[in-house]
Amino acid sequence: MGAVYVYRNKFDLSGTQLEPITMSLPRKISKGARFGGALGRLGDIDGDGFQEFAVGAPFENEGKGAVYVYRGSQTFQFDGELGNNCTCWTTI
Repeated sequence: MGAVYVYRNKFDLSGTQLEPITMSLPRKISKGARFGGALGRLGDIDGDGFQEFAVGAPFENEGKGAVYVYRGSQTFQFDGELGNNCTCWTTI
């Protein structure tokens, strides 16, 4: 299993700080899937003004791989449910 750490810039009177964002995995990731083995910045693909990013798990789905696309939002919080803030694609 892997990990992805997401931070956002937080601006206040003391300057810019990096604030960690808590994320839940969208489903149980299989052991050895290497979730986070590949990352990609996608830009604003859904036109809502927020940036999306992709997380790869190259050995998920019995070695076929999976890509998780996380959609940005104003709060940039992820609740761990597929379809809300995260979509998963796997090969058949």
